[in-house]
Amino acid sequence: MPKDKIVLRILKIEAGDIGAGDIQLAESGNAKIFGFRVKLANNMRVMADQKQVKIKTFDVIYELVQDVRKAMLGALSSVTKRVDIAKFKITHLFKQGKAEQIIGGKVMDGELTKNTKVEVLRDEEIVGEGRIKGLQQNKKEVGKITKGKEGGLMLQADVQVEENDILQVFREDKEKDTL
Repeated sequence: MPKDKIVLRILKIEAGDIGAGDIQLAESGNAKIFGFRVKLANNMRVMADQKQVKIKTFDVIYELVQDVRKAMLGALSSVTKRVDIAKFKITHLFKQGKAEQIIGGKVMDGELTKNTKVEVLRDEEIVGEGRIKGLQQNKKEVGKITKGKEGGLMLQADVQVEENDILQVFREDKEKDTL
């Protein structure tokens, strides 16, 4: 099993059925018990339930390995990956309020959609960020605006945008890390 991203710590390896000592050790070490071709008495199952210790037993070694791998994957954190999806050049400022701004411009690259995040670039430096709340083309609400097309958008941002600012539109995808 790969151990470069998560460490598999084994508290005890022993032959024989699962007993009270095994359950107490698992409880104190916040561990799970994996048994291979062993028996688990009913009173031991009750004790494990009371102490909230998970016990799994297997008769096929491949299934045990797969279950341990699955437990390791579950312990991994998610990785957030940024995906750039569009660039929009601001050419008109229609309304600038504290919470929302209505602006016009042209999609230079990609495709704009509602509820996507943006970075506001001024002279190639990030000066703020925000979110697209609405899109319009020819005074009609639309779901997207594609490359080369002009349109208006309602922007919620932490900075007042200016003409010639560029909006770098992106989304953040969460992916589970792999072993």
